[in-house]
Amino acid sequence: SINQMANAMKAAQEDMQIHIDQAIDDLNETMETLESQNVELDIARKEALEASRIKSEFLANTSHEIRTPLNAILGFINLILKSPLNDEQKEQMETIRDSALHLQTVMNGVLDFSKIESGKLTLDYALLPLRKLIDEVTHTLAPAAHEKNLQIITLIDPSIPKHLLGDGLRFKQVISALVANAIKYSHFGNIKIKIHAIEKLETQISLQISVSDQGTGLTEEEQNKLFNPFNQLDSATNREHEGMGLSLALCKKLVERMHGNISVISEKNKGSTFTFTARFGIEKRQPEIN
Repeated sequence: SINQMANAMKAAQEDMQIHIDQAIDDLNETMETLESQNVELDIARKEALEASRIKSEFLANTSHEIRTPLNAILGFINLILKSPLNDEQKEQMETIRDSALHLQTVMNGVLDFSKIESGKLTLDYALLPLRKLIDEVTHTLAPAAHEKNLQIITLIDPSIPKHLLGDGLRFKQVISALVANAIKYSHFGNIKIKIHAIEKLETQISLQISVSDQGTGLTEEEQNKLFNPFNQLDSATNREHEGMGLSLALCKKLVERMHGNISVISEKNKGSTFTFTARFGIEKRQPEIN
């Protein structure tokens, strides 16, 4: 009986060893497969990065090539507008000028986006007069708002220093894009710009900026893809408005470079509120007047 038990245990042990060896072989085969897949994924990732770099360079080069003749076109349009024209000719030339300016804005956005994608866009760190920049934005966009009987209201936290340090041009670019979109998608009511401090240190300050409107609003699906590059809203209501294909994606990239983030809260036919945060330095020598 003992011999039979020993033989049975030996047979069981041999059978177990066979299973262990098989499991090890399967595991080794799986590891080799995973290693091969990792190599393939690494190659695919490098190819994707290279393709993205080539795409960004192509966009940048194409933008430059288009901007040069476009600037010449705008220059000649301005010269023609200064010459004697009848009302019909003047209206036609102004339409051409506005279209060229719109194309220039689109090309500038493509160029900036391609610079960010390729890592070549650097933000300045200079004097940033916050209230002056906001006034410039509202002054520039006021005519478009007044045409639609919209009022732009600005609310700035008085505790925010008058002069900050950062890239004023890029900050103004983000604010302008958000307010311009609010005007496009609104037919009544107010557009509110609110700015307040969320964290203030000795040499740095973090701000939260929101732009609210009472416009057409966005569905949840539209909100999910709103900040994707080269995305256009497909709804028939929004087809009449162009220019959102890149501007908000560019805003997102710029805000991230300012160590912040951007989001939207919206409801269809009840308006939208775009909110972003950004971090700036504080100018030690604050002027007595803005």
